[in-house]
Amino acid sequence: VFFRKDYQQVAVIEHMVRDLARPVAVQSAPTVREAVGLAMSSRNQYLSESDRVTAPLLYREISRIATALEGGARDYKALRGEAVATLQDAGFLCDYVAIRNPDTLKKSKKDDTRWVVLAAALLGRARLIDNVSAGGPLTLRLTALGATRRARPDHWHRFAGSAVPGCPVHRRRSRQHGSAWPVCCRPEWRTRAPRVS
Repeated sequence: VFFRKDYQQVAVIEHMVRDLARPVAVQSAPTVREAVGLAMSSRNQYLSESDRVTAPLLYREISRIATALEGGARDYKALRGEAVATLQDAGFLCDYVAIRNPDTLKKSKKDDTRWVVLAAALLGRARLIDNVSAGGPLTLRLTALGATRRARPDHWHRFAGSAVPGCPVHRRRSRQHGSAWPVCCRPEWRTRAPRVS
């Protein structure tokens, strides 16, 4: 289980698990926050008393962007620019404020209906990171192994009752070690992939 406070980290781990076809379920949990909205982190101990008063502004600014997006705003550059200016005026040294597609982390397009607003900034001795979703709940989750582009479409094996494509990594390793199928790809675990007519 990973907390979504570091959204990019969870995304990378999910893609790694999917690409390597590992039998692992990656789950993400909501960011835990203090009463003032500041995301809880061990880094917060480096904030001075005055910085702790200022720190929640990071969350308020990305929340403001999320609200604006849900209200129909689509000038991403202007939204980011306003947030950066506000944060810098308050004493933050901004690393980035970004509006991205929550599934791919690519730059958001004008016709997107879901977003994740990400931010990182230095305040005093602490580098703070945070994110909020807009337009719908964050969907970072992996309950079963996903398909890989290199997987053969006609061979499937099962994990936890869910049919998933044959694993190219395991096929490669089975060739290297001289066995037809490794344990996770035993014939009794395989079925034919459903055909789409």
